[in-house]
Amino acid sequence: MWRERSGRRYFAARDAGITGFSHIGLNSTDPARDELFWTQVCNARVSDRIGDIPLMRVNAIHHTIALVRAPKPGIQHVNHQVECDDDVLRSYYFLSERRVPIVFGPGRHPTSGARFLYFTGPDGMVFEYSVGVDEIEDEATHRPRQFGFEPTSFCMWGSKPAGMALPKKMAFGLRGRTAIVCAASMGLGNRPPNLREKLRSTLSILANAG
Repeated sequence: MWRERSGRRYFAARDAGITGFSHIGLNSTDPARDELFWTQVCNARVSDRIGDIPLMRVNAIHHTIALVRAPKPGIQHVNHQVECDDDVLRSYYFLSERRVPIVFGPGRHPTSGARFLYFTGPDGMVFEYSVGVDEIEDEATHRPRQFGFEPTSFCMWGSKPAGMALPKKMAFGLRGRTAIVCAASMGLGNRPPNLREKLRSTLSILANAG
C-alpha cells in the first residue's frame, strides 16, 4: 500500500540530528608518505595542518580525511555531521547519563570552526558529532595554515583529548619523536587503567629522550 512520505529523518530510538557522514581520521605510520598518495593520486588538497597532521579535503568542506601518526594503520575516528549546536549538547548529556565515555569535548576546532563531541563506541572505536564546519570558498587562493601540536590547536574552548598531557616544551611546529609521543598519547583514554599507566610511563621516557 502506497503511503505519502513526510521527509523527516527516521530514527529508531532517538533523533541524534545526524545529517550525514563528514570525515574520517586515519592512523598512519608515515603521514608524509600517505599525504602524497592522497594529494597526488586521489586529488585531495591540504586545508590546514596540526603539527604533522594534514587535514585534507576532496570537495569544499574543510576536511574529509585527517592523517594521524600512530604505531600501526587503522581508523582513528569517524565523524558525522549533525544539524545544530543543540544536537551536539543533547548528545553530550544523553551519552554522559548512560556512561558512554566522552573522550573530547564539547569544544570547537580552531582549524575548521566546527563545534564537536567525541565519544567511544563498541570495540573502542571513537566517533565524533560536529556541526558548523567551514568550507573553502576559493581553491585558487587558499593556503594551508600551520597549527602547533598543542591543546589549543585542537580546541579553542579549552577541552583536551583524553590522555593528552603536553609539557611546555612541546610547542609549535613539533616534529619527529615528540610529535609521535603526542599523537600516541591522544589514545590513552580508551585503554584499561593498568595498561594506560604503562603506556604513559613509556611515552614519558620517549618525550624526555627527545
